[in-house]
Amino acid sequence: MKATIKSLKIVLLIVIVISNIALCTYAEDIQLTSRTKSDTIISSDSCNYYIINYSSLKYMTSGTLKSGNNIYQKKFNILSGKYHIKKVRTVSGVDYYSFVPVDDTSLRLDVYNASDSEGANIQLFSYNSAYPQAQEFRLIANSDGTYYIMPRLSTTRVLASVSDGENANIELATKSGSSLQKWIIKRDKLVTTYSNSLNDSTYSPSRAGRYAIRQGANPNFTDYPDTGSNCCNFASQCIYAGGVEFKPNSPVKLITSRDDTDNWFTEKVLASEFWTSLSWSKSTEFYQHMSENFEAYRIIRYQSAWDAAVDFDYVCSNVSMGDVWQYGNMEYLEHSMVIYNRTECDGLHKGSESNECPRYGLTDLIYAQNNTATANNYINGHVYYALLEYFDRNVVFYDMTSML
Repeated sequence: MKATIKSLKIVLLIVIVISNIALCTYAEDIQLTSRTKSDTIISSDSCNYYIINYSSLKYMTSGTLKSGNNIYQKKFNILSGKYHIKKVRTVSGVDYYSFVPVDDTSLRLDVYNASDSEGANIQLFSYNSAYPQAQEFRLIANSDGTYYIMPRLSTTRVLASVSDGENANIELATKSGSSLQKWIIKRDKLVTTYSNSLNDSTYSPSRAGRYAIRQGANPNFTDYPDTGSNCCNFASQCIYAGGVEFKPNSPVKLITSRDDTDNWFTEKVLASEFWTSLSWSKSTEFYQHMSENFEAYRIIRYQSAWDAAVDFDYVCSNVSMGDVWQYGNMEYLEHSMVIYNRTECDGLHKGSESNECPRYGLTDLIYAQNNTATANNYINGHVYYALLEYFDRNVVFYDMTSML
C-alpha cells in the first residue's frame, strides 16, 4: 500500500476513533462472557481501555508503573497506559469509577494530595482507602462521543492536558469546554479463551489450510451450496475440512432448524439442493455460533481493523493456518476469510505489484476467500493489507486450536 494511502488512514482515524464507547464494569464482564457452563471461560480482558486526549490524540500514560509517577500524554507506544475502568460506587445517582493500570492493579489514577485546586497534578498512586475521593472519577459524556473526567473531590474541575505537546502534563482545570479537557475512552482488544473448546485437540489446521488454498479461487459448488455471497460458506467449508463437526451430526430437511445458531450444517438433499443453517452461510450467525458453542479455543475481537494492525505482532503470535477472520461491525459482520499461512510478507497483496503491502519483510498472515464475484475468489490475500484497507471495521479472529 502506498505511503500516501497509509497517511490517509491515519488522518481518518481521527474521525472514526471519536465514538461513544459504552464502558463495562467488572460485573458486566461476567455478563459479556457468561456461557451455559461455568467453567468455560479461562480469561477475558474485556475492560482494558486507552485514554486519549481529544485535542492532541495522544495517550494518557505514566511511562513506567510506580506509585507517585506523574501522568502525562504521549504518542502511542508500547508503554502507553492501559487501564481497567472499574465502577466503584454510585452517589446521588452518579456513577464513579477508578482507573486501574492493567499491569499493576495495586495502583490508581490519583489527584495529588487530594487537592481540588487549579493545576493540581494527576499521578499514579497506591490504592488509598483513606482518600477515595482522590481516586474516583465521574465520566461526563459529551455529544461528540468524548468524556470529561471529573474527580469525586470536585464539582467544577476536570482532567486536562496543558497543551497538545508530547509529554504535556495532565492536571486539574476548571471545566470550560476546551478540547484539551475532553478524552476519548477507547477499548483495547477483547480476548476470550475457552477451557473446553470442542475442537482444541482434534482440529487439523493443515487440512483446513490445504482446502483453503485448493478452493480459494475455485469455489466448490459440487459438494456445497452456492449461497450467493459465499464468503462464510467458504469459511465453514474450510473448518469442516479441518475437523469441525456438523451440529447436529445428521441434519434433516425441514426438521432441523436453519435459524437456530446452536446449529451449524449444510446437507445435500437432492442433486443441486441443500439444507443449510444460517450459521454456516452468514457471517454474523457464524460468530454467534462460534462464540456460544465453544467451537474455537480463543476469539480475539478488535473495535477497529486499525487497532488490529497496530497490534499485529500479537495477532500473528495467536492466529495461524486454519483460523478464520471476519470484519464488519458486531451487529452485522459482513465478510469472512480463512488464513492458510503465516510467513514473511513478500509485499504483494493478492500477488499483485499494484497492491503493495507495507508489511514487506515482516511476518504476515495469508488468507483465501470466496465471494459473489469471480474476481473476489482468490488466495494470497495479506491480512495486514486488508486491515489497513478496512481500517474502520470491527474485526474478529478465531484461533481454532491452542496446538500451534
